[in-house]
Formats: sequence, structure tokens, C-alpha cells
Amino acid sequence: MHARLSLKSQGNANEQTWRAKARAREGRGEREERFRVDEKANETRASETYLHRKCLKQHWGIYDLAAFCLSIFFFTFFSHVACELLLLSLFSPRCNRSIMFVRELILLLFLFLLFSFVNCVSLISDTFVSSFRVRSKKA
Repeated sequence: MHARLSLKSQGNANEQTWRAKARAREGRGEREERFRVDEKANETRASETYLHRKCLKQHWGIYDLAAFCLSIFFFTFFSHVACELLLLSLFSPRCNRSIMFVRELILLLFLFLLFSFVNCVSLISDTFVSSFRVRSKKA
């Protein structure tokens, strides 16, 4: 009788050990599954961040292009006006002070727009160079 109880308790102990091992395996599986889910979430988050940055870069690229076009327009318009006023003031017999003031003001504006034009060109070239570097690193 004692041997029977001993075998029964040993069987219970084996069964408990087996159940504990099964629970541990399930726990490991759950942890591995959780890890896979977390890994997928991190990948998704990383790709969303990449897409967001890419969209921002494209968005600012459009603004850069608009600024570039506007600076070309203002550059050509004010350079034309400045040249006209310069020619008028050089070839007119009487030079009025107000005309001189307006001419100098337009020339200053022309220089400012030239400076902004150069800045826009450098900004756009930097954008193209950085996007080319990103593409070459991926390849």
C-alpha cells in the first residue's frame, strides 16, 4: 500500500513537472510571439517614421521649388526695372533726387533678391545632394 502511494505521488510529481515544463514552453512561446509582435510594431513604426520624413522632405522640396521660381521672377523683373531706371538716370539731362533715391532703393532690392536667389539655388542643390546620398547608401 505504501509503495502504491509512493508510485502515485511520484506519478503526480512527474505530472506536475510535465505540466510545469509545458507551462514554461507556453510561456516561452508567448514571449517569443510577443517579441515577434513587438518587432513587427517597431518595423512598422520605423517605416512610418521614414515615410513621414520622406513626405516632409518632399513637402519642403515643393516650397523650395516655389521660392526658387519666385526668386527667378523677381530677379528678372527687378533687374529689368533697375536697368531701365539706370539707363534713364544716365541719359536724362536732369537727374532728380527722388529718381536717384528710387533707383538706389530698387538696386538694393535687386541685390537682396540676387542674394536670396543664390540662397535658394544652394538650398535646392543641398536637397538634391542629400537625397542622392540617401539613394546611394540604400543601393
